[in-house]
Amino acid sequence: MKYLIILLVFLAVMSGLVASYSLNSAEQTLTQQANGENWMIEKTMKLDLKLSEQGFWRITNDGVMGGKSSGDIVFKADHGVFSGFVSTENNGGFTSVYRPIGRLSQHTDTVFVDFMGDGQPYQLRLALNINGYRINYKQAFDTQVGVRQHLAFPLEKFIATYHGRVISNAPKVSASRIREVGFLINKKVSGEFALQIFSVTFSSSKLLQASGTMAADEGISL
Repeated sequence: MKYLIILLVFLAVMSGLVASYSLNSAEQTLTQQANGENWMIEKTMKLDLKLSEQGFWRITNDGVMGGKSSGDIVFKADHGVFSGFVSTENNGGFTSVYRPIGRLSQHTDTVFVDFMGDGQPYQLRLALNINGYRINYKQAFDTQVGVRQHLAFPLEKFIATYHGRVISNAPKVSASRIREVGFLINKKVSGEFALQIFSVTFSSSKLLQASGTMAADEGISL
């Protein structure tokens, strides 16, 4: 009887230790997961183009060069629509829309865009501040009529440009220097356009792939 009591006490103590270890282990796992999520959030900047984005985006038409193109961006419940008419009169042929952004994480190496196009090519644009000068960088991408697409644009593939000419000796894109993000359409034939934009996300390609946040194809660079 004496040994039975000792055995029962021993089993009770061990059961408590196992339960305590399991609880601590679970808490540690949850803490690690939470820290991982916070780490991901801190290193990701996502712009959801919805009604709350009204007023943050500005249009730049070719009127600055004498052209007659006109663009606009309108926000709906879950996306923005960049649309208008591109005119080739007076050596024009483009319109664009830009938004200023806050400081990005040094781990940012990719821009992810969720959009639906009209079958025409567009450019994703980044405006950088380099030694006090604004320099625009671009990556071109194709769209499909009525098809929602998710594309990834590596920062290393952006090309510096000035009035349509490539700046071959410009430095590579550094996330810390990015001041604005935008879209541009450049047409050689006059006509209407409409690009629906759902979101623009700045993050690490490895981070988003690992988290399963977004499956993206690689953008096309011209």
